[in-house]
Amino acid sequence: MADRESDVFDTFVEAQKQDVKLLIRATQDRRIAEDETQKLWEFVTNQACAGQLRVEVKRNGDREAREAVAPRRATFCDVRYAAVTLQPPQNRSKSDGLTPISINVIHVIEISQPVDGSPAIEWLLLTTLPLTDFGQACEKWPF
Repeated sequence: MADRESDVFDTFVEAQKQDVKLLIRATQDRRIAEDETQKLWEFVTNQACAGQLRVEVKRNGDREAREAVAPRRATFCDVRYAAVTLQPPQNRSKSDGLTPISINVIHVIEISQPVDGSPAIEWLLLTTLPLTDFGQACEKWPF
């Protein structure tokens, strides 16, 4: 499990070679093989919502701890997931021999703006772990 600084294409290449299980918070809006007109973020946000998840938001810097719950809802985050094929970075030499990588992506976004004015939660997670249903997507949410 790693944060955005680990979102490096070579990390996923090595994980596949060595059958290592990864869960990484994405920072790069990567090219995908499924739709050359969209990148990763747009592709996954266009997937159907698989369900909703209630999450406790912990204190972080200036943000106070809260339970993020949309008004009149028992849950607060929409969860989407998909299997995608990431294209190698365009800035890498063809001699690097990089090929596309199959990986699972999970998108979690807060349904409504928090009442305290803090930014809504939005995470994009990349994982090599199995992901076939909403329950498995929720298991990978790191909080």
